[in-house]
Amino acid sequence: MNREENPFFVEDSGSINEDSPLLLNKQDSNYYLPDVIRLNETFLYMKLRQWQRNVKGMYSKPKVFNFYFLILYLIIYGTYLYYQLKVRNMKIDSILEYILMGFISIIMGWISPSSSWLTRIILFESYGFFYFFFIMGMYSKPELYVPLGASTLGAMFITMVNYFFYPTVHRSLNACVGKGKNTWKLEPTEESENAPNGKGFRLVKKAKNNLFSPEYQCVYEGHLNERGRPSGLGSWMDTSFTGEHLFGYWENGIPIGPFESQENDTHNMLVNLRIIYASNAGGRWNLKSQPLRTGVASIETCVSGGFFKGYPLVHHLEESVTVCRCSTRFGSCECIRDIFGNKFFRHIDDDKHIKSVTVSVDDRFNVLHVTGHRSRTRKPKNVNIELSRDVDKYGGEIVSLGLDDNWNFSPDNEGLLFIHGINHTLDDALKRMGQLLALGHFPPYIKPFVYNWPSSTNPLLYNKAKTRAADPEQHRDLARFLGALFNSGIRKLHVMCHSMGTRFFLNAFPLISDLLSRNETIYASSGNLRELESNSRVLNYEQISIQNLILLNPDYEVVKFQADFNELQHFVEHVTIYADERDVALKLSRQVNGSYSLGLGAKKVTRVGGCGEGPNKYFGDMDIVDTKDLDRNMNSQFHGYFNINRMMVDDLREVIVTGRRASERTSRLKSSGITGMYRFILVPPSVVMV
Repeated sequence: MNREENPFFVEDSGSINEDSPLLLNKQDSNYYLPDVIRLNETFLYMKLRQWQRNVKGMYSKPKVFNFYFLILYLIIYGTYLYYQLKVRNMKIDSILEYILMGFISIIMGWISPSSSWLTRIILFESYGFFYFFFIMGMYSKPELYVPLGASTLGAMFITMVNYFFYPTVHRSLNACVGKGKNTWKLEPTEESENAPNGKGFRLVKKAKNNLFSPEYQCVYEGHLNERGRPSGLGSWMDTSFTGEHLFGYWENGIPIGPFESQENDTHNMLVNLRIIYASNAGGRWNLKSQPLRTGVASIETCVSGGFFKGYPLVHHLEESVTVCRCSTRFGSCECIRDIFGNKFFRHIDDDKHIKSVTVSVDDRFNVLHVTGHRSRTRKPKNVNIELSRDVDKYGGEIVSLGLDDNWNFSPDNEGLLFIHGINHTLDDALKRMGQLLALGHFPPYIKPFVYNWPSSTNPLLYNKAKTRAADPEQHRDLARFLGALFNSGIRKLHVMCHSMGTRFFLNAFPLISDLLSRNETIYASSGNLRELESNSRVLNYEQISIQNLILLNPDYEVVKFQADFNELQHFVEHVTIYADERDVALKLSRQVNGSYSLGLGAKKVTRVGGCGEGPNKYFGDMDIVDTKDLDRNMNSQFHGYFNINRMMVDDLREVIVTGRRASERTSRLKSSGITGMYRFILVPPSVVMV
């Protein structure tokens, strides 16, 4: 939502406590405090966020029966029968009326638990209409049908208006009757990391939602811009029920992210993060190509507690969107570099000190690998890690990790690229990637990217999307985007393809392979490593190196992949395939294509030139993970749960961040008995105690 389009913003300067010692020292050059504080618009925006969460509701297990709702409706029905039979002496003549109302009461008690609160209220009002109709005997008074019907519809309309437009109504009441105080009180605090230049202060507002609700406080602590609105790093705390405690980045009074938020009482947690994207998709059914454009989107997701309906939310930073008019020559596009240079992209942990690193042994090349760092030597054999102490600007001690001089922190040279499959818009892809990043809490040195191609928004257009995936023009746009990544400083890239995104990437590979660093290590016929040169392969900083190629439920023929793999392995250090034999979408794909898809027939994959025979042939730099044992957070299609299933998220994070092979992820995976194939370690949900 753009600030200009938000009807809840008001230009109300409010007031501050003139006796505040910080205000009296306002001219102190050590910090900045504007002459006018404008926080009422922020207050209204945050209350709007709170109300929208309440309106959306949360996902829960469907309930088809609730004893208490049925009892409530039966009590009302019993009261109605008593009134009709004992008070009004309505006997057998109304037997059909009694049967009808009894039937309606049972139906209402049965369906109400599975409905939202708004639906429950509307159903109850319609239920009351029938009682009023029969008690007043209106079936013999047709002249009252219209007034009664209009009154009932009017009540329903008022209910919906109050439910959906409550913030507007609440704001109007405040403006008309002056309920609540528009005063923000400036209070000094202890020196705070959020306060500008070390001067601690916070702004406090006391308010009430209505006459009967308890008083609560809203507190903002952090930076203000020259217009007196929250901007930069700051925190917001609302002590009302389901009010939120939000910490992160603000702009002109609005939390724009990245930020982290937690509701009071419910403790539901939300995370907002940013993703860089490139897209050339558009037009009807999302099948037509448009000029390649790049930008940054802010995605807000649920990570703990209840998951709100309608989430994740996507907000595009309009000022970051540009149509690429750069040269098609590799490395000449500056669109992504401009995004980094203009600071449109940021991570919530950007300003935090290093508290942990992962050191692992790459036994393929007999070298050390340290996450987020780059060695100055060709074959790093050792690393010294020690505690580093520093003093912050407030005089406090900062303890972090420090590495020896042979290792440089490389915050900007590693990226994670997601290429979606069929039936995805740009926002769909951003939501899926955002949810994965939020649950996995990926480190700030891994920059997230999404590439959106015209894959259609209708699975019935499968063949047309398949044609698009083989279109050389689409592949040239992908190559241009990879050039933009290179020009922005990305040298290590993890590519993650879902479903038909695998087909798109592998079809484009002959074109983009010229942009990639070649892996000069091959496998001998004995299955052992053999180096072509005396030195082990090191990262070529004149090209992009694909560290991981992750194929999620890939829609690509097994036979084609077997033919492609011998060339693919020279450019990709490690391939991981996640396959599920229950996948309904890939079963349909098999019927259309006449052959097994890689995500469905992964057991049929063999590596030509390896060792052994049949399914036990040597897999080289490839792991296949069978996900058929996973049973949480998935629908009946078994096709798209990689970003919400906890086991999958953790495994993907470990592959990307640490680079560990499946054989090393022993806390989560075990060999299935077939060389190169692994299964998750978990207990079936039917087992509740052993």
